[in-house]
Amino acid sequence: MTGLIGLGITTHNRADTFAYCYRQWQQHLPEHAVPVVVDDASSTPCPDATFRFDVNVGAPRAKNKCLELLMAAGCEHLFLADDDIHPTTDDWWLPYISSPEPHLCWARPRRRKLASTRTINGHIITDWPSGAVLYMQRHVIETVGGYDADTFGAVGYDHANYSDRIHAYGLTTWRFADAAHTGHLFTGPEVETSVAADERSDERMDEAKRNRERLKDTAYHFPLDG
Repeated sequence: MTGLIGLGITTHNRADTFAYCYRQWQQHLPEHAVPVVVDDASSTPCPDATFRFDVNVGAPRAKNKCLELLMAAGCEHLFLADDDIHPTTDDWWLPYISSPEPHLCWARPRRRKLASTRTINGHIITDWPSGAVLYMQRHVIETVGGYDADTFGAVGYDHANYSDRIHAYGLTTWRFADAAHTGHLFTGPEVETSVAADERSDERMDEAKRNRERLKDTAYHFPLDG
């Protein structure tokens, strides 16, 4: 293996779930991997947080802070994970850094059943990504930046837009893909979304969907500190 592995986890008001999942991550992290935890203003501060926002900024900006910290640490292989997901094996990272694709999204087994999928050249191609675990090589972030927090805020479609932009730059073969045979590598309690219901109103979700469609073939950079 060449290049430092980094893991970024965002959390917001899921203290017990995060604590359990983070213990599992610590047991399965490869040697010298860099973990960072960004607490998005949880009511009770997360004791394991590397960085804490004093006010809730939403998942996109919290994930961008993870990327910023991992890039500053010199990581070459960057993983982002939700706080309700954890690995089941020590080699969870291997299919991702072994892939020639610089960006992949873990496809939850449930999503594989619901979405249209096909397997090509050792990769599962899906018609929609899961944002639970994402993999990026360093040059992807250098080119694309982070999540578009201005356009998508906390209502959704932010991870789809991120993969769209990476693909629009010509960095990936497929818009949404995962390495094959990875369904068993992660698991979690499948808790409900941490996004407040009023933030996911039909009107705001419809607007996010329209923005995603409008921008899906546009290559643009969004600064990590934007």
